Amino acid sequence: MNGRELVLTRCGAKVGHSMAGQQNSFGGSVTAPVFTRSSAVCRPQLVDGDIVMLSALWDKRRSALTQLEEQLQGLPALVRELDTITTGLAELEGDFEEMESRLVYLETLCCRCEQQTVKQQHLKELEAHRKKKRYRHSLFKHTLNAEHAQKVSHMEQLVQQKLKAKQKEYEQAFHQDVEKYLSSGFLTHKGESFSASIISDISWRQDV
Repeated sequence: MNGRELVLTRCGAKVGHSMAGQQNSFGGSVTAPVFTRSSAVCRPQLVDGDIVMLSALWDKRRSALTQLEEQLQGLPALVRELDTITTGLAELEGDFEEMESRLVYLETLCCRCEQQTVKQQHLKELEAHRKKKRYRHSLFKHTLNAEHAQKVSHMEQLVQQKLKAKQKEYEQAFHQDVEKYLSSGFLTHKGESFSASIISDISWRQDV
């Protein structure tokens, strides 16, 4: 074995050991290449490619580990933010409940105001109806009073006419009695005539 083969063998052993270490550290599926004499002599470029690949894989895993560490470092802040959000949500829930209760109270007030408005409207309609009834009553009363006054006046006129007629009859009877008295010197059936006329007058007055 010459010096080149020895160097390649040693390099292959180191690369295989490094790849095995990568598999143990990261749990990857990288298989360490087995170097023989023919492969070491014929394919030296493969070793360089494997080394480059392992270096890139190592950098990738190291960057992923760095990102994971950064995320783990930011995890407490995220937890604090989540706690703050949870507290804010609890406060918002309390505010929503209070707002809901106020909305219910406002709805109750609106119902009361609407009922009061309807009540006032009904009272106004009732007052207008009462005024209308009072006006009709006063008008009807005035009409009845006018009719009653007219009937009373008519009855008074009839009474006056009948009284005048009776007075005329009495005057005629008186004149006849006076003439009889002057001609004969006494009155005949004076009491009967006066009694009959007085009775008829009293019955007529009762009828009126």
